[in-house]
Amino acid sequence: MQGNDGLNFYEFELIADEKKFKEEYSLTLNQLPINQKTADEIIDEANQAFTYNMKMFKELEGNLIAVLGKIVFNYITKKVRKGSTET
Repeated sequence: MQGNDGLNFYEFELIADEKKFKEEYSLTLNQLPINQKTADEIIDEANQAFTYNMKMFKELEGNLIAVLGKIVFNYITKKVRKGSTET
């Protein structure tokens, strides 16, 4: 896999049967010797990671909107454009 493969990151060629893999994965997780306190800590950490991801994407979205706004503003306010009668 190379850096420009996009969503191919989520392709797992070595997994022949995805449904069977998911069932075995779930069964393995369910058999782990985890008490309620540890389970709660795992859930809290997963929720925190989800919150961090939401904040990161919100910030990236805001930055993208700001950049696009600047591009549009510069285009609109630029005096000389192709086809423009002004110089």
